[in-house]
This record gives sequence, C-alpha cells and structure tokens, in this order.
Amino acid sequence: MTGTEKQLIDILNNVCRKPGISPDEPLFSSGLLDSFSMLTFLNIVEERFRITVFDDSFDVMKFDSINKIFHFLNQSKNIIHE
Repeated sequence: MTGTEKQLIDILNNVCRKPGISPDEPLFSSGLLDSFSMLTFLNIVEERFRITVFDDSFDVMKFDSINKIFHFLNQSKNIIHE
C-alpha cells in the first residue's frame, strides 16, 4: 500500500468513522458513503492532493473504492509517483 492510499484511507476513516476500510471495499455502492459524505470526502481529497474533480469527470463508479480513487488520481494528473 502506498502513502497516498494510506492518506485516502485516513480521510475516509475520518469522514465515515469506520476504521479498517480496505482498499477494495465498495464505498458508495455498499452505502458506506452517501451523497453528502461523498462530497465531504471529495472536498478533502481535492484539498489534500491539490486537484479539482470536475462534474463531467465525476462518476460514482470511478470513486467506489480507495483503489479506484487512487487510479483516478494517477490518471488525471500523474501526481502520484510511488
């Protein structure tokens, strides 16, 4: 697990207050995050990684696990070099 994935899990643990979330665990489709908590999570991710997730690039399925979010971050800006 990379440092970025650990940061994403820490953010998620703080937002949904559920420790022990795995990188492959479904977030939205399982109900772990609802629309409000997803927005909170995304706002923190945008601030932490200095990115902007535009409405046209947001797809719940792209953000349904830590691994998918990590992949999105890697693809969108090539900002992660771990």
